[in-house]
Amino acid sequence: MQARRWNQRREMVAWAPANRRYHPGNSPSGTLEKRYLMVTLRDWQRLITGDAADPSRFASPASDEETNPMISNGMAARISAQINRELYSAYFYLGLSAQAETMNLKGTAAWFMAKHNEEMTHAMKMYRYLIDQDAPIALTQIAAPPAETDGVLRMFERTLSHEREVTAAINDLVDHALSEKDHATNIFLQWFVTEQIEEEATVNDILGRLRLFGDQGQGLLMIDNELAAVAKQMGQTAATRSSVAM
Repeated sequence: MQARRWNQRREMVAWAPANRRYHPGNSPSGTLEKRYLMVTLRDWQRLITGDAADPSRFASPASDEETNPMISNGMAARISAQINRELYSAYFYLGLSAQAETMNLKGTAAWFMAKHNEEMTHAMKMYRYLIDQDAPIALTQIAAPPAETDGVLRMFERTLSHEREVTAAINDLVDHALSEKDHATNIFLQWFVTEQIEEEATVNDILGRLRLFGDQGQGLLMIDNELAAVAKQMGQTAATRSSVAM
C-alpha cells in the first residue's frame, strides 16, 4: 500500500513540471483546491504530503485595478471644487438675467438664462464623471453672486472677467491631471478647454458690438434682439446635446 501511494505521488510530480500552471480538472486525482496555482516542484511535493499549511500563498497578487481607485482623491477633490465654481457661475448668470429683466431687456435676460443653464450642465457633467469614476464628491457652500452692475456694457465686461477665471481654473485642473498621469481626466477636461475658448470668444464679440453700437437706445435694442436669437439657438444646442447623451 505504501509503495503504491508513493508511485501515485511520483506520477503527479512528473505530470506537473515546475513553473507550469495547474488546473484541478486536468489532474490525475482532481482532489486539490479548484484554482490556478503557480508552483515549483518542491511545492508539489509539499501539497502531495499535506505539508502546505497556507494555500492562499499560492494565489496571484491583487491587480492594480482591484487595489487602486480610478482617479486619485486629490484629483477628485479638485473636480469637486470645480463643480462648486460651475454652480457659482450658474448663480452668477441667474443674477444677471434677473437684472436684465428689471431693465426690460428680454433678449439679454434670455441670453444670461441660457448661460445659467449651460453652467448647470457643466456642473452635472463633472458630477457624473466623479460618479462614473467611483470617486468621492465633496459639495460645499456656494457664494452669493455680486450686486447689480450698472449698464449692459459693464455686465458683459464682468462676464468676460468671470469666464477668464473659469478658464484658468480648468487649465489648472488639466495641469494637475497631467502631473498625475491621469489620462482619463485629461481627456475628459479637453471638452471644457474647448468650451472655454468658445465662451470667451462669444463674450468678446458681444462686447465689441456693444462698444461699436452703444449700450443705449437703438443700438442696445438691436443687440438685445440679437441676443434673444442667440439664446434660442443655445437652448436648441443644449437640447441636442442632451438627446445625444441619452
